[in-house]
Amino acid sequence: MLNLHKIKYAIITLITIGSAFCSNKPTDTTLAINEDIYSINMNMDEYLFYSEIIGDYFRIDVSYMPDSNITNEKIPAFYTTDGQWRGIDHKYIHYLTYKKLIHPVYVIGVGYPQGYDYGKIRERDLTDNPDIFSKAFAKEIIPFIEEKYKIDPKHRILYGASYGGYFTLNSIFINESFRGLFETFISACPVAKTTSAENNLYEAAKKSAAINKNLYFGVGSSDHPYIVKTNENLLNILSTLSVISLNFSYYNYKDKDHYTVCRNVFIDGLLKYYGTDSKKTTGISDIIYQQKKYSFENPAELYDWSIMNSKPYDAAKKLSISEKDYSANKYSVKANLVFSKESTAGSIMTVFDHFENFKDKTFSAEFFVSDEQKGKYEIALKTQSTYNWTTDESNYVTLDKNGWQKLVFNVNDCSKNGNPELLRAIGFSIRKTNTSTDNTDESIFTNVIWK
Repeated sequence: MLNLHKIKYAIITLITIGSAFCSNKPTDTTLAINEDIYSINMNMDEYLFYSEIIGDYFRIDVSYMPDSNITNEKIPAFYTTDGQWRGIDHKYIHYLTYKKLIHPVYVIGVGYPQGYDYGKIRERDLTDNPDIFSKAFAKEIIPFIEEKYKIDPKHRILYGASYGGYFTLNSIFINESFRGLFETFISACPVAKTTSAENNLYEAAKKSAAINKNLYFGVGSSDHPYIVKTNENLLNILSTLSVISLNFSYYNYKDKDHYTVCRNVFIDGLLKYYGTDSKKTTGISDIIYQQKKYSFENPAELYDWSIMNSKPYDAAKKLSISEKDYSANKYSVKANLVFSKESTAGSIMTVFDHFENFKDKTFSAEFFVSDEQKGKYEIALKTQSTYNWTTDESNYVTLDKNGWQKLVFNVNDCSKNGNPELLRAIGFSIRKTNTSTDNTDESIFTNVIWK
């Protein structure tokens, strides 16, 4: 077996360090993502779903613009694998609707509950047993969702990246029954885990002339050479078929890599097959988060954040805007965390789809402490950086004051193992000072700022 992840991260990191801070200036064909992305009005529902076929739980996020929920017209559905990592991406898809570039869609993230080993569990479904996962997807997950939402079954879209990208290609080329459920397949930087899986894709692609579906796939030019070559081989096979019903398109994104290409691919794929005009785009110029304040007045701000590392049975308890009046702050976020003897800490973080340079920056947030909570919890800054998701935590500070308590951390002080110039995620960890008891508690916070 070829362990691509270990190989590619070592090589890609060297490639990316030199290009991580390249200009984000838009070109004539890139779509500029602006701060008005936080002006969109969107809702997100979360479900904890048990699959009898797989014998395990899934976390499913469903987002939509409220107007699309009250219309009598059924609308397309964008299903994405690795939903646990895609929460922040939902607003990008609805932004396309907000800018009148596509019509409304539902976005459904199919992922895993809090507390799961995401890197390990996704291999079970996306690469090791894709046929079983497809069966659960078709027989259980899609019916569960489409009983609740007005989705047009003729216009389903399947998206995946990396191993999820392989699953998407496997679904269109190999799994004929599952293929029939979707109109469009979008695959970002697909990775075949083994040479056998890679060759099976090639052989199936050679026989795909009669497939009447849409396929958009793409890779970054700075991705691992094996991955780039796999995509180019697939393109060559499809391009040499003398007669083909498959409506396919491929793009190699200059200077993008395995990590930074994903958002470009799904946006371009949606615009190509569902765009309201024929303008061709080749990627996006994304927001650079060098200074940011989350006051949570705009609903879309909430969905940049998620709870991580809590117990699995807390998976369906999401972050929400608190309905209680905490006087000084109108828009406060309520987080439900489960603490036990085995799980004494939880994390609340936001994840970037590109590297951010946080060297010499400060991170602050305000926490509300009730009389009962005083002295029972402590907070640390938490970051993840580099391709290896290197995790760092600052020293913990006890929430020892009643009412609002503002904490300020220096990002440099938190970077003992990773690199603050190649930051992938930032947030904070909450842990109990007394680890001998089990409990569920609310954490109230607001005004998250870095500068």
